Amino acid sequence: MKLDEVKEKVLVVDDNKINRAILSKILSSEYEILEAENGKAALEAMKEQQDIMAVLLDLRMPVMDGYEFLHVVRAEMHNDTLPIIAITAMEGDSSEIQALNLGADDYLVKPVVPSVVRKRLENAIRLQKALKQANHDMMTNLLNRSAFIDKVEKMLFEAEKDVKCAFFVIDLDNFKKANDTLGHTYGDHVLIDFSRKLIEMGNRKLIAGRLGGDEFTLFLYDYKDEEEVSRTAENCLAAMASLHTSKLNAAPTCSVGISLFPQDGHDVNKLYYMADQALYESKGLGKNRYTFYGSGKTVEEKFSRESREWILDEMDSYIYICDAETHEVYYANAKALNLLAGAKRGEPKCFCYLLGLSDKGFFFCSEMKLQAKTSTGKIVGSKKLGRDMFYRGKLINWDGRLARMAIVSEIKDD
Repeated sequence: MKLDEVKEKVLVVDDNKINRAILSKILSSEYEILEAENGKAALEAMKEQQDIMAVLLDLRMPVMDGYEFLHVVRAEMHNDTLPIIAITAMEGDSSEIQALNLGADDYLVKPVVPSVVRKRLENAIRLQKALKQANHDMMTNLLNRSAFIDKVEKMLFEAEKDVKCAFFVIDLDNFKKANDTLGHTYGDHVLIDFSRKLIEMGNRKLIAGRLGGDEFTLFLYDYKDEEEVSRTAENCLAAMASLHTSKLNAAPTCSVGISLFPQDGHDVNKLYYMADQALYESKGLGKNRYTFYGSGKTVEEKFSRESREWILDEMDSYIYICDAETHEVYYANAKALNLLAGAKRGEPKCFCYLLGLSDKGFFFCSEMKLQAKTSTGKIVGSKKLGRDMFYRGKLINWDGRLARMAIVSEIKDD
C-alpha cells in the first residue's frame, strides 16, 4: 500500500480483547481496524462510521450476539451489501448454517489462519465494490434508479400488516436554467453536494436514490405519524437551501411530492406515480415546498387522477379515452393521434373503426360492456391493419365524466 492511500475500514466485533488484538495485528497493515465488544456497540460504530467496508463478527457475545446483529443489519436495516464474515469457535454445522441463513457472507473457524482471513476479506470487499458500482450512481454515490426500486420493492414485500411508508420524489427547481447559465461544473457540484446531504439524512428507516438528472427520491419505512413524514420533507428543503454558492443571489431550492403506503398505493410504480403527481402540484404552487398526494382533492378527483396512471403504460400501443356515451375523445396518445390525423374525409372518427376492429363506427365499442376499475380484454382481428390486436378497456371517472379508457396493442409474431 502506498503511504498516501487511505486505508479501508474493517470492523472487528468480538467480546474477547485478545481475539480483537490478534485480528488487528493480522490486518492492520492493509486496513484501518475499528473494534467493538458486542453487536450493540458494533451498530453504534456503523452509525458513526458510514464507510465501513466489511465486518468480522464473533457469534457468541454478551449484550447482543452475532446472530442478533446479523438479523438487525439484514432484516431491519435492510443492508444486504455490507460484507459480514462470521468467525467463531468450532460448533458444528448448525452455527454455520444459522449464520449464513441470517445473512453472513462467509464463515471462519477459530483459531484463524492469517493468510485465509486476509484472502477471504479481500474477496468480500472486492465483491462489495462490484455490487456498489452496479447499484450506485457514480457521480452522487446514491442508489441508482433500478437498485433503489429493487430495494423498496423488497421492503414493501416484507412489510408487516400495520407498517406505514412514505415515498418522496424530489426535483431541483430551475436547475436546467441554472445549469445552462452557470455551466455544467456548477450543476454537478449542486447534484453532488445535495446527494451528500441526503446520504447524511439516511438511516435504517430512510434510504435515498437518484432517479436520473436532477430528480431524487427517498423512501421512509415504518413512520410513526405524518408529522415524521413532514419533518423528512422539511429536512430535504433545508438541505437544498443550505447549498449557498457565491455565484447565486439566492440559495437553490427544490420541490417535493409525497405518496403514502398503503393508502396511495401498494407497489413501487403506483407510489412513484402518485408522488410524482404531488411533485407537480408543489411546482404549480410556487416551488420550494412539499405536497402530499391528493391534498385538497375530492375522492372523485383523486380517483380520476389515479386512472391516468394507465396512460404511462405500453407507450407503443394506441391509447385513448373517450366519453362512454357520446364517444367524444378526451385524450389520445401520439400514436392514436397520428391514426386520427390520417383518417380520410367522410370516415367515422372512431378509434375502433380506424383500428379496423369493426366495419362501422362505434359498433365494437357498443359491444364491449365495461365496468369501472375492472379491465376487460379481447383479441380482435384488425380489418384495416391485417393483424391481431389486443383491446384492453375499462370505465373510469375522467374529471367527473364517465369515460372509456382503451389500450390497443398489436400482437407481434415471435
